[in-house]
Amino acid sequence: MENVRVLIVDDSPVNLQVAAGLLEPYHMAVDLAASGAEAIELAKKNFYDLVMLDHMMPEMDGVETAERLRALPDYGRVPIVALTANATNTARKMFLENGFDDFLAKPINLLQLDLLLKKWVGSRLSDPVAVAAARYERRRRIALLQSFA
Repeated sequence: MENVRVLIVDDSPVNLQVAAGLLEPYHMAVDLAASGAEAIELAKKNFYDLVMLDHMMPEMDGVETAERLRALPDYGRVPIVALTANATNTARKMFLENGFDDFLAKPINLLQLDLLLKKWVGSRLSDPVAVAAARYERRRRIALLQSFA
């Protein structure tokens, strides 16, 4: 749903586009930031319901970015999810101790993404299967009507 706003932060343009593409079926408003500094500036201007944050970025890493986000008004309780290739139990503990609420391993697993989104934005989330089914049904009906024209 467009009423759910997500900020994706990653220094890799390819990772940003992949993550945004994976979120597209959920019909959320998605903003992209290529650095921690850009993420902070966007968060000052917009409220996000969820932040997905790469933890290994140059200049300002994900831990520092999460700390700075937490210091902003209204961001104390916003879920911040680490995007990481380091999905060990030790890394998970480090993320949780440093301001992150959860983590998602890269490459992103669609089932894990779906579970994570349901956990953090829940009932406001568009179900991509239901959306796809509704589109299919709409196309089927239009084709049926056109066949009688």
